Amino acid sequence: MMHFLRRHQRQIMIGIVILIVPMFVVWGGYRSKAGRDQAAGEDIKGQVARVGSTAIPAGDFRRQLRAEASRRGQYGEQPTLEEMAQDGSANRVLDRLVDAALLEEVEAQREFQCTRDYLVERLKKEPSFQTEDGRFDAMAWNAFVDAGKDRNWNAIYASVNAQVKREVLLEAVKASGRVLEPAIHDEFEQQHSTVQVKLVKIEPEIVASEEEVQAQYDEDPTRYQQPERRVAEFVAVSLEPPRPELLDDLVKRAREGEDFAELAKEHSQGFRAAQGGDLGWIALSEKLPEHQKALFEMDKGEVSDPVKGGTSYFIYKVEDTRTNEDIQTPEVSVRQIQLRPQLAPEERVSRTNEAEQILAEAKESGDLAAVAAKHGIEVQRSGQFSIESEDIEHVPDIDRRTWLRVLENVPEGEFAELITGREHLYVARVVEVEPPVIRPLDEVRERVEEDAIRKIRNSDEYAEKVEALAREIAEKASSLEAIQELYPELEIEIEEPKPFTPKEEVFVPGALIRSSDLYERLKDKEPGAFVGPIKGLRAPQYFVELVKVEPPSEENWPPEKREEELKTLRESALARAQTQRIGDYLKYLKTQVPVEYDNVTFARVITGDRPTEPEQPAEESDEPSEEAAESEEPEAVE
Repeated sequence: MMHFLRRHQRQIMIGIVILIVPMFVVWGGYRSKAGRDQAAGEDIKGQVARVGSTAIPAGDFRRQLRAEASRRGQYGEQPTLEEMAQDGSANRVLDRLVDAALLEEVEAQREFQCTRDYLVERLKKEPSFQTEDGRFDAMAWNAFVDAGKDRNWNAIYASVNAQVKREVLLEAVKASGRVLEPAIHDEFEQQHSTVQVKLVKIEPEIVASEEEVQAQYDEDPTRYQQPERRVAEFVAVSLEPPRPELLDDLVKRAREGEDFAELAKEHSQGFRAAQGGDLGWIALSEKLPEHQKALFEMDKGEVSDPVKGGTSYFIYKVEDTRTNEDIQTPEVSVRQIQLRPQLAPEERVSRTNEAEQILAEAKESGDLAAVAAKHGIEVQRSGQFSIESEDIEHVPDIDRRTWLRVLENVPEGEFAELITGREHLYVARVVEVEPPVIRPLDEVRERVEEDAIRKIRNSDEYAEKVEALAREIAEKASSLEAIQELYPELEIEIEEPKPFTPKEEVFVPGALIRSSDLYERLKDKEPGAFVGPIKGLRAPQYFVELVKVEPPSEENWPPEKREEELKTLRESALARAQTQRIGDYLKYLKTQVPVEYDNVTFARVITGDRPTEPEQPAEESDEPSEEAAESEEPEAVE
């Protein structure tokens, strides 16, 4: 099947163009105002706003809301229209429609008509008629033209003309956007200067009272309940690819004396491969992955056997060993070679098809054991699990989160949808469900206290308290050391984050301060300068002492590389300036063109209500529209 798709890919894509492009041209990228208004009635009647003489139909508004909800769905959100109204996104969608209508009002006052030849050439530049390397695809174009003998080409030309008209207007508005060269060089300096500071964080300790803890618990005891626990029976279809034969060869070559770093550069598919797999110093800790804990049993210069971790295989070489004297913890300097074998696409499709077949047969028969036996797979049974489970019997940790998410709400006795993990595909049925149990406060006190403290920390009252304390400190202290001496009860530690550049670090390492904002406060200061208080993104306030600011060096930024970065900054700054000009223009238009909003229709769109009085359908006519008369299709090309 895959071979067939590859062989006939071009013909298949042309067929898709024939089916999709007409719909896109008429209803999507080149959609006329008339067509939009007519389509609006198919969804919900009325208008949510009127901009001058241009109505914004309720149907258009609802479709745009759904499109926004779909976009957010790609990031795991599933907002309802009511939620979008509450969080302000519905108003932002309406604002965009109002902006488009404002531009339509301006365009209606301007005569603008492209020649038919230009419109055809413009249509040919659609991505659907371009090859992968950006050349015109005559075959796709001819297929599109040949399939549209009865198409209303005049309507398409009018829509393309309207699109060009919009672009010309916006280009004229954007033309006044300018950037100044000194500002570009200043931005380069800001983004790429290396800043080193010392800092202290002002964040007084919070101790929740017994009353606050009790109130936190009483607010919603179910938040601290023992969650519903389940047991599932399942079969697992492996997605694990074959073990790479290269592993043993690499171990053999490394142990025979080949340069491990060069082997890593050539073969490793993982982190810091270009640096010879150098991971630097690693300290022994409970958070280390299991496959790295054995490193601390290896000798200096020793090369490990291949070890599996997650979906990868690792080979390690211990370059050096030491003990961290400050914390008395063993550390090893390590290089790694990481291989990430992949299952062939055809084999993955085959295994997915098998798992889907098992699921379908098991749902139909209700006998998972019999279906599994038919496919030569063993049925397994999980231990009890809940959303809090850190491990699940017979389920690899790498698949645990996906397993929990899919099975969380499946009723007892029902099969889940196919669970696609990273190591396995699972066909699972929930066989036991134990209902949730409310836990007494004493049993969950630690967690409740943490939530109570978090609530206090996020409160306006705490932020005001910290701000007042920071102002007091600013009046009394002139250095970080002085703060320690004046306020020993705060148990403040002076921290020295790693040097940073605003381009690479959005926030100062270890502090919720925007690095670009801190740079602006420090760029003209001398080493040792003391600044503060600086408010972080939350309640804590910071005081900072400058160690040094190093401008971008010629060594790191040779002329060619520097000019390339300056060009990127110019383009970005120009785009921002032009966007600002469009925003200013739209604000101006709102002072010149009346905009009226219909809050009742807005509410109907959000709630899904429809008007009580039915509207009479328009009479149908057998006569062709004026737009469709004498429609002339473009020519095919050689």
